Amino acid sequence: MLYIRGDVNAEIGSGHIMRCLAIAGALRKKGEDAAFITADRQGERLITGNNFSMICLDTSWNNLEEEIEKLVALIQERKIGKLLVDSYFATEEYIKSLHRFTKIIFMDDLKEAVYSADLVINYNIYALKLSYAEQYSNTARLLVGPAYTPLREEFGNVRRIQRKKPKDVLITTGGSDYCNMAGVLIECLEESRLFTRLKFHVIVGAFSPYKEESEKLKGKYNNVCLYQNVTRMSEIMNQCDVAISAGGTTLYELCACGIPAICFTFADNQILGAKEMQNQGILYYAGDIRENKKGCLDFIIGKLQLLIHDYNLRESLTARMVQLVDGRGADKIAQEIMSL
Repeated sequence: MLYIRGDVNAEIGSGHIMRCLAIAGALRKKGEDAAFITADRQGERLITGNNFSMICLDTSWNNLEEEIEKLVALIQERKIGKLLVDSYFATEEYIKSLHRFTKIIFMDDLKEAVYSADLVINYNIYALKLSYAEQYSNTARLLVGPAYTPLREEFGNVRRIQRKKPKDVLITTGGSDYCNMAGVLIECLEESRLFTRLKFHVIVGAFSPYKEESEKLKGKYNNVCLYQNVTRMSEIMNQCDVAISAGGTTLYELCACGIPAICFTFADNQILGAKEMQNQGILYYAGDIRENKKGCLDFIIGKLQLLIHDYNLRESLTARMVQLVDGRGADKIAQEIMSL
């Protein structure tokens, strides 16, 4: 039995829990169950909706050291043998304290320290350039690079043949979309009058405060489709020829599906991955919307025009994307966890 310590809310989005759900699902398929431990109940619907149990600590999601005593007591009470920790608020002291009582699997995007763990995972495209092997030596097993991207089972065998004439564009702006980038993008694209023949498929994040505004856009433009509470993202992606996406794990999902993409960022932890994907010719990076929203929008419009008119370019990008991510990372992680 694996226990997973993670959180979801409007500030941090749903990415941490979604990737942990992918790992939990892969474990269950192999015969080992998983349960989630959270600070509060904001992620209860998402977790239990995927048929996993949840334990709420009633603590602060952004100050994990305060929960150490309570979590250690739970570890001892439940005889927890393996704990996966996925939080940017997990400090060295937090991990070290828990590691005294259980085996630790740590999801490490930022590599801000060398943590006391049995298994360390960083699937990001830039992770291969970081000195994990040298710094961890023999202290932890390492799963580094996009081969270990933990995507849900639906992304394991998704390949789409590019259409000669694109018709559908995916717009996905993250679980919270606190700056209403989806709405801003739709207005900008529609006002340009360059894409009247395209249909825009917009994913409305579970924690987006702009759901009503999104509904108004759907009524205003007849080429806008809205999706909420999506359970099979790969099916929507597979309808589309091009994507406009926020940074994060969604970019790896797009790679698994082979959907040419233009991305933007609105959080510090998204920037390294977006830049490296652009450097490797995987996708186009418009920049950080917090610094220059107009510049990002102009870039997106320009690249969207390029992509919809250049079939060979789309084919080339698709080939690089599917080579980067095979969609089986969660299975690989699950196997390593089971062998601990």
